Amino acid sequence: MGAPRKYQDPKIGQQFGYGTVKALASFRRKLDRKNYERGAVLDCECGTEYLADLASLYTDGRKSCGCKRKKRGIVATPGYAQHPLYFTWHGMIDRCYNPEVKNYRLYGGRGIKVCDAWRGIEGMMNFVRYTEAELGPRPFRSTLDRKDPNGNYEPGNVRWATYKVQSANQRNYKVSQQEVRIWALNKGIPVNSKGNIAMEIIEAYWEEHGVQGTLF
Repeated sequence: MGAPRKYQDPKIGQQFGYGTVKALASFRRKLDRKNYERGAVLDCECGTEYLADLASLYTDGRKSCGCKRKKRGIVATPGYAQHPLYFTWHGMIDRCYNPEVKNYRLYGGRGIKVCDAWRGIEGMMNFVRYTEAELGPRPFRSTLDRKDPNGNYEPGNVRWATYKVQSANQRNYKVSQQEVRIWALNKGIPVNSKGNIAMEIIEAYWEEHGVQGTLF
């Protein structure tokens, strides 16, 4: 008896994200490989037929033919898909335009955008050229950060920063206690009209607005 299969064959008509299985398939990812991979042929809701391996389907790694990524501007400039900054650029686009990612509410959910020059088919090329010319190589343990945490990803408002610097940047945000009270009342959350505001209300305010800071 052979080893058990990690992924079961999907059923015809089974849906994965925006795709519907129309046939099972075996394929070689590269012609020089001897082993075949198990996959499926799917019809995307946009009308395009596409092939996906079973691991991608069952781990939610392949939810469409790619049209959803194109709509969000996540299409790497030809020749740039293996660039070291690919995932930096991809993550920037994703958290601003993909409601399915975990931290979307802190970025796109707050209206944070990526400038037009860094989106679309030439977006990654423009992003790489800007960062290499203006920011230089990415320092060790640094990530892309916005100087103004309420501003967009655009030239002049991005930098390489450590997590410590980014946290300090978030703490620069200040809000009055009265503003938090008004926000809570509009949400139907009971709050004292005077005195200190309960910590859980303050934390809820920070979470909804995607920032952390101090009250005055």
